[in-house]
Amino acid sequence: MKSRLTLPSIIKTIVPAIALMLSSVGATVPVQATTSIVITNATPAVTVDGTSGGTSRDASCGGFVAEVPNHTIEITEDSDRKFRVKGNSNTTLLVLNSQGKRFCVQADEFSGGEAELPGRWKKGTYRVYVGSKNQGRSNYQLTILPIN
Repeated sequence: MKSRLTLPSIIKTIVPAIALMLSSVGATVPVQATTSIVITNATPAVTVDGTSGGTSRDASCGGFVAEVPNHTIEITEDSDRKFRVKGNSNTTLLVLNSQGKRFCVQADEFSGGEAELPGRWKKGTYRVYVGSKNQGRSNYQLTILPIN
């Protein structure tokens, strides 16, 4: 049985590939679902746009997140990086490493809707959830940048 290429199947394949290529050169990419980003020590700042929030209550980070991560980050070698999210004062940033350890920070009215998680990130896969303290959705911009 031959499989036929249809426009929807082509779009499902090409759009994530283009988003990944653009994010690897520091471009801003709108996010509809989970995006995968590979970070090496040579990777400059990567910025992606998306929509925060969801229906899953996450008590560990004090808010609501999507069922699936907004982003999956593969760090290829230990790296000093900062995860920065810019949204509104209800924005939360939850990062889980491959062992399930949780790193969480919340924006507030004093931070101008910005929250950061700087540190030495070990080689591995990280799941990033951008949530909201209250149920609902809002736009955000996530930047992963080297710490110098």
